[in-house]
Amino acid sequence: MRVVGIVKWTGVAIIAMSVALTVVLLSIDAGSYREEIAAGLRSATGRDVSIGGEIDLSIFSSPVLVVEEVAIANTDWGSRPRMVTVRRAEARVELMPLITGDVRVANLVLVEPDILFETSAAGVPNWRFGPSSDRESTTPGDASRIPVFNHVEIHGGSLTYRDGKTGEGMRLDLTEATLEARAASAPATVEAAGAWNGAPFSVSGSIEPLSSLGSGLPLRLAAEVEASGFDARLAGTISAPRELDGLDLEVEVAGSSLASLEAIAGPGLPELGPVHLRAGVEGSAGKLEIGNLRLALASSDVSGTLTVSRIGGRPRVSGTLASTTIDLAELPPEPEGAGSGSARGSPESTRTRPGRVFPDDPLSLPGLAAVDLDLDLTVDRLVTASLPVVNVEARVQIDDGSMTIRPLSFSVAESRIDGELRLAAGGETPALGIAMTAPDLDIGALLRNLDVSDLFVGRASVDAVLAGAGGSVAALLAGLNGEVRILASEGRLQTRAIDTVVGGASAVLGTLVAGTKQWTVVNCAVSSVDIEDGVATSHATLIDTEHSTVAASGTIDLASETLDLIVEPKAKSVTLNVAVPVHVQGPLADPVYLPETGATLRKLGGLLGLAVFPPAAIAGLAELGSGDNECMRSATATRDTGPIPGSQSGPAVPGIPASTVEEIEEGAEDLLEGISEGLKGIFGRGD
Repeated sequence: MRVVGIVKWTGVAIIAMSVALTVVLLSIDAGSYREEIAAGLRSATGRDVSIGGEIDLSIFSSPVLVVEEVAIANTDWGSRPRMVTVRRAEARVELMPLITGDVRVANLVLVEPDILFETSAAGVPNWRFGPSSDRESTTPGDASRIPVFNHVEIHGGSLTYRDGKTGEGMRLDLTEATLEARAASAPATVEAAGAWNGAPFSVSGSIEPLSSLGSGLPLRLAAEVEASGFDARLAGTISAPRELDGLDLEVEVAGSSLASLEAIAGPGLPELGPVHLRAGVEGSAGKLEIGNLRLALASSDVSGTLTVSRIGGRPRVSGTLASTTIDLAELPPEPEGAGSGSARGSPESTRTRPGRVFPDDPLSLPGLAAVDLDLDLTVDRLVTASLPVVNVEARVQIDDGSMTIRPLSFSVAESRIDGELRLAAGGETPALGIAMTAPDLDIGALLRNLDVSDLFVGRASVDAVLAGAGGSVAALLAGLNGEVRILASEGRLQTRAIDTVVGGASAVLGTLVAGTKQWTVVNCAVSSVDIEDGVATSHATLIDTEHSTVAASGTIDLASETLDLIVEPKAKSVTLNVAVPVHVQGPLADPVYLPETGATLRKLGGLLGLAVFPPAAIAGLAELGSGDNECMRSATATRDTGPIPGSQSGPAVPGIPASTVEEIEEGAEDLLEGISEGLKGIFGRGD
């Protein structure tokens, strides 16, 4: 037989077999294999699978399988019985690649797929199908068991995620979505539109090549997203997409206001913008390197580098950030009654504690336990609602719920302040520690920056070390320990400014000023206050002016919020109109001010001259560099010589004419109201 004949009859045989096979396939009722198909899916997933609708198989150039009402069961602990439901699925598969074991889906259409991803309270995911030993792994480049899709359409789908630990979640609703690729090695284009937690969005982009999603080989991607008034762009490569490793991406995000992201990021974002972010992202899902970071938010800006990694179950962020301006004043005020956890002493926070000043709202510090941090931070200008701060330098560390800021250095009122802060929130009770020193604090500039007018012009050295623990501001202060030391040299006190600021305070400070003179020279001032278990005790507090010297002693109980102080003036001249010691006592919220007059005045006549400051207090003040301070010499002199230099010698009352004493007694009652109003103003509570 000739070769032509062989070929002829071979062709006829092939055609005949194809026709026979087609007839057989067309005669098959796919619906009759419903249970076999479901059993195969059950074997693959380890879950119950049901097919409640029609099953149709069409054989033409490529077989097309249509399945309706498909459902895959959820885990036993799941929040709903079904993890996946699909109203209709249609797939057209190429025949020839099946011979070599490849699955190429030329067209896949999903109508109303509803997918739920969730985790249990222990963190176990519901998308873990079957026993791990039954899973087959593939190495990079081996995509033989992973289907390749040339065209995918989704109509009206939804994807929901729920975190079983926190109860939080998100929902993605797709109106339409398409993925198109001419071949597995060709770029794939992606288009999608829908809503994220109810906020509309659209996505367009490309993945090159499409086969990388299954093979694990490097891919290049580009995407643009529009959502909630924000535009985002992403471009770059992923060398190991299956493991999310080898990231090399450029990210850019811009929007009008953070508040517009509320549907995506959750409630509580401020009405603050515009926003612009650019950064390069490298590394892997386990460790991200964020470089060339540039963030602009309203009037604030931040730049630098960050590393984000995960140690155990908690992320760790480290890096260096710098800012020319951070404007905290742009942040909106906290809504009234915005819950416990606010450390702000708003009236709302103390409304349930009548007669109290310090808020008792529980301190809420969840952020400290959520992330570990090691950050070097510099800020040229930090704007607050009340006081501008410049040249901030700090290292902020958070480790297992405890925060340390050390070193911490900044300038206010053209004065440098150095110190450190520790806040431990890992235990049952938060603990706070603060150490601050200001060797040359410009008090006058500080008051002007606080809009308190030109009350005082002068400088002081300030040193404070404080530590306490408590679940609220009130509890923390109730157990406070530490010391505060202040040493001021020569300055000037404006008489009228006192009345402007605190109203009537010149009645209290009458011995500091003379008549209607605008400025009174303050020779010096010292104060040493020790705090133990919430009780602040004044050991050495003294102010010396050109006209008088005033000492103060006593205690302030921060737990009960009460005070018991004696303010003792000593006139340097008998011509001044008043020199009455004042007893300040009662609650901080509404203290009582009682002038010491009559017999009490006579008993206290020489008290100031006999005041003795403890050696420890004087030694502590000496550490502030006070060797030539007049008040320090006065405080030291009282231990040996009695009267303070510059004051009238001898017992106070015997040295004052009887007529002057009588005038003081007669005027005491008239002064009481002015004294009360003045000191209430000083303590921040007027009528």
